[in-house]
Amino acid sequence: MRGLTNSRSGGDSNLNLLDNWDFTNPVNQRGKSTYADEGYTIDRWRKIGGMVSINSDRLNLSGAHSSTSYIVDIRQLLDSDTISAIAGKTVTLSVDCAVNSISGEFYISLANDTKKEYPAPIFTSGFSRKIISHTQNIPSNWGAADSVRFTIGTNGTKVNADIYSAKLELGEVSTLKNDVLGVNYTKELLKSQRYYYDSRTENDMPDGRIRMKVLNESDVCVAGNAFFPVPMRSKPAITIYSEQGNAGNLNNGFSGEELKSLGAYAYFYGRDCFSQVNLNKPLSQVTTVKEVCFHYTASADL
Repeated sequence: MRGLTNSRSGGDSNLNLLDNWDFTNPVNQRGKSTYADEGYTIDRWRKIGGMVSINSDRLNLSGAHSSTSYIVDIRQLLDSDTISAIAGKTVTLSVDCAVNSISGEFYISLANDTKKEYPAPIFTSGFSRKIISHTQNIPSNWGAADSVRFTIGTNGTKVNADIYSAKLELGEVSTLKNDVLGVNYTKELLKSQRYYYDSRTENDMPDGRIRMKVLNESDVCVAGNAFFPVPMRSKPAITIYSEQGNAGNLNNGFSGEELKSLGAYAYFYGRDCFSQVNLNKPLSQVTTVKEVCFHYTASADL
């Protein structure tokens, strides 16, 4: 699992087992510049506590702990194939980052639910941009059922850190310094879209909308094929929404009028596409043009 790259230092680089690891130009299908709520931020990375901001060449992790959590971090859950690939082997974690200020402990870790933290570099004061790394041996009994996560963050009261890239690789040496930043977007987009896809942000339709035919105004379904860019990791949860951003609504394919209170949901779907949208009431609003349009998200996130 090793290959040559157009590297920053001219050296070889191991395969990065993380998705969307280059934070100088990250895949960000959810489209926000800041994420304050718990949950996913940029693709494949969840946030616990604090705030994540997307700057022009980095992520910024900031904030203070709440009354219920001392944790401010971002983390990526590994899929079963990656867990199987590292089980029983030696891996190296590394992060290109700068800690601007810290009250508590800044760290990187790879852990599952039964072994919360492994010994890793812990920083209790700020530092300028550099690559920090940690090597650990993975138990051979780690399997697909384990919730294994790569975490960057802090236990403490306050943090402000800039994060440029992250890497998980086989072996005892970090090769993150050899990876070229800012050139990986297309590859990481396709990897990320196995887990999450938003047709509004990544759609090759002329107006960015999915179109389907109305077979009969009295029917409670519309038909057509909506293919995902790549097969999803598993059968996804699909949310249909209108141009105005309202879940369950559609738009008239000709006038653009929002068709409300339809309760629209995807039907006949799998890992590759869906071919029908069912409704909770007939489409009496569509009388001239037998066509509707909409956006959707498909989520197979861990």
